[in-house]
Amino acid sequence: MVKIFLLPIGFHENIPMRILVSNHAGIDDKIFILTCKPAVVGVRAAFEQLKSQCIVNKIPEPLLLELPCGDPYESIIMIKKTLQRETINNAEVIVGVGGGLRILSHLATIALTILDKPYTIHYVPEAGAFKEYRIPEQYIETIMHKLTKIEQEILKIIVEKPGITIKEIANATGKKEKTIANITTQLKHKQLITRQKRKLYPTPQAKTLV
Repeated sequence: MVKIFLLPIGFHENIPMRILVSNHAGIDDKIFILTCKPAVVGVRAAFEQLKSQCIVNKIPEPLLLELPCGDPYESIIMIKKTLQRETINNAEVIVGVGGGLRILSHLATIALTILDKPYTIHYVPEAGAFKEYRIPEQYIETIMHKLTKIEQEILKIIVEKPGITIKEIANATGKKEKTIANITTQLKHKQLITRQKRKLYPTPQAKTLV
């Protein structure tokens, strides 16, 4: 699957480069580096360093997208138009957080939400106080499109009673086991529960939704 990267940049290229390498950026991917307009000397130097490292690592040359940060709505429009020129429906979009101004990542996620396009957040701390982590696209998609009422009901039960079985949920709700099985399959596909033998457990993401 083609990947589209939206990565803020500051005075150092190491964080966007780390995200690109970690996500196995390939020759068909698109890389947009976000900064405020006009890009200051330090940012341009970091961008040139990033381009050089991309060449060495056989990663596509990144494009610098200078945004009018004084006008957040115009910035959102600019990001949205940039994405609309790409085939984003069949692409994985990765938004970087950690390098450059944080507002740039927020503007990118707003533009993607307007386009109804889920995305992955890849956070890389500038210092060692926190660990690097990813918030997966599937979780963002679930937030954007919401769970059905019955999915919410079943998920709440599993969160409150980890290790519960399909039969026990059916008995508690008065619904057929087949119905509960179908719903838990959907919840598992959405990465909200796991199944160990016959027991159901919530994922960390699930706990945020109930």
